[in-house]
Amino acid sequence: LPLLDLMSLVGRYGRRPRKAAERMLEEGVYYAACSDAHKPEDVELVRDAIAKLRKRVGDEEAEELLGENPRRILAGTAEFE
Repeated sequence: LPLLDLMSLVGRYGRRPRKAAERMLEEGVYYAACSDAHKPEDVELVRDAIAKLRKRVGDEEAEELLGENPRRILAGTAEFE
C-alpha cells in the first residue's frame, strides 16, 4: 500500500526523497497521504506540505489522498492494486 509521507514534499528528509515523492505523485502511485509528525514544530511542515500537495494534484485528488482513502483503510474497505 503506497503511502505518501507529506513531509517528504517539503524536503524534510532531503532532496532525493522529495524528488522521488514528487515523481511518484505525478505517476499516481500513492493511495493515501499521511504525516510522520512527532512534535509541535512539525505541524507547520505538514501544513505547507498539504498546500504543496493541493497545488500539485488539485483539490479533488488531494481530498482523495488525505480523506477518502485513509477512511477506506480504517474501515477495511480499501481497494488498491
